[in-house]
Amino acid sequence: DADLTLPGMIGIVADFLDALDLSDATLVVTDWGGPLFLTDLGRDKRVSRLVICPCEAFDNFPPGLPGKVAWLASRTTGTVWLAMRQLKIGWLRRQRLMFGMMSKTPVPQQIFDTWVKAGLADKAVRRDLVKYCRTRFDDDDLIRATNQLTEFDRPALVLWTDNPVMPADHGPRLAELLPQGRLQTIDDAYVLVMLDQPERTAEAIGQFLAVTAAR
Repeated sequence: DADLTLPGMIGIVADFLDALDLSDATLVVTDWGGPLFLTDLGRDKRVSRLVICPCEAFDNFPPGLPGKVAWLASRTTGTVWLAMRQLKIGWLRRQRLMFGMMSKTPVPQQIFDTWVKAGLADKAVRRDLVKYCRTRFDDDDLIRATNQLTEFDRPALVLWTDNPVMPADHGPRLAELLPQGRLQTIDDAYVLVMLDQPERTAEAIGQFLAVTAAR
């Protein structure tokens, strides 16, 4: 079986970039913080620009209360199935311990249905999720790996929000670590900033790409 722990998943991202033979990729990180560790693993050479939306970083793995709830729900493939079924119920999904802390506006039902469709239909998908959620996190090592972003010497945009899951100070800390990093905040949004404020998110990323492409 594939290694689906946090390090294994980061390796899959790097292998994907290698398979496509990309040399000028712009990597957008959102929610899941794994790609931040490509630099620590020495596998970020294909990434020319980095956009970091609200995501796990430093020792915030799993992130906040929703992350802890997800960890508890991932005990077995059966508990994962039950959690996914519950999350399909709109009013229940919007509770704070579920997606109420992740998005300021309700996630559209059609979008959420696509997120859980494969997991509900296939036990193997649920098994893979359990593998990842069973990763043993070492806070000191996570902080050390995040701090390796000081070695990412290419343009980077940290696009942060004031949300209850990813600490407010993590945005400025990430921007300060990155030699060419800059911080931009988006109001009235939580973790899923691209769903809460899609136009402003697209505009911020578009401007960043336009400015850095001229270098």
